[in-house]
Amino acid sequence: MARREFQMPNVLRHDGLQPYWYIRYRRKVLVGKNQIERKEVWHRLGDCDQITKRQAMRLRDEIMLDVNREVYTIPSHIEFTDFVEIYKKHHIPMLAAGAQAKYRCLLERQILPVFRSMKLCDMDTKTIQAFLNSKEKEGLAWWTRNDLKNIVSRIFSKADD
Repeated sequence: MARREFQMPNVLRHDGLQPYWYIRYRRKVLVGKNQIERKEVWHRLGDCDQITKRQAMRLRDEIMLDVNREVYTIPSHIEFTDFVEIYKKHHIPMLAAGAQAKYRCLLERQILPVFRSMKLCDMDTKTIQAFLNSKEKEGLAWWTRNDLKNIVSRIFSKADD
């Protein structure tokens, strides 16, 4: 089992015309397939005349909660198309023949062209809702839009598993 990393950077003050509080920490980034790289991030917490150092330390603690839980977030940086290929290989064959054809057709013609360049972590409720709303404006039937919603929902359920 890999050793868990824990970071608690100091709150630093940048002096200049407009002094501000900031922290520096390292974040794991998925560079290639199964390749993780650590990048340094400078995060500005706030101006010194608006927040105290104690408030900046509280903000640092909130930010570092997410950073220190990265063991669970790294897999979500997989590209959407890569995960769809896994989904097609492992989960679509379990469906009936008609459902398999419908899923493959909707994935290839409707879903992948829109989300091809995105990562799983970049897709949120607003993005998917905007996608479904655009399909309504294109004149797609309610049943087709419902199928699209169900397919995307099942993909994320399997990604969560």
